[in-house]
Amino acid sequence: MLIYVLRHGITQWNKLKKVQGVMDIPLAPEGIELAKRTGEALKDVPFDICFTSPLARAKQTAHYVLGNRQIPVIEDKRIQEIDFGVLEGSRFKDEQGKIISHEMEIFFDSRSENEGFA
Repeated sequence: MLIYVLRHGITQWNKLKKVQGVMDIPLAPEGIELAKRTGEALKDVPFDICFTSPLARAKQTAHYVLGNRQIPVIEDKRIQEIDFGVLEGSRFKDEQGKIISHEMEIFFDSRSENEGFA
């Protein structure tokens, strides 16, 4: 069995370096274009089934990648992004790429003694 895992295309909030989490942000035009190009690159892959999170950005990506293929698309909340709570919608990096929020720095810094994202 071969499993393909794709990340959703870019959203406006990705471009603004905002925390999305479970906020239902759709793809930006660039994200749609990238999903279409990915679909073209994978056009000869014989997918049997597609799993997607229920978030718009993931469903849109699946739609554009799959194109006209007639395969089951199953939405599953268990594979959606985690809920960042009050941090959702806030910027996590400044213009120089430095993480703004101490909480986000702890979360993304695997060198931290705190439990984080690895």
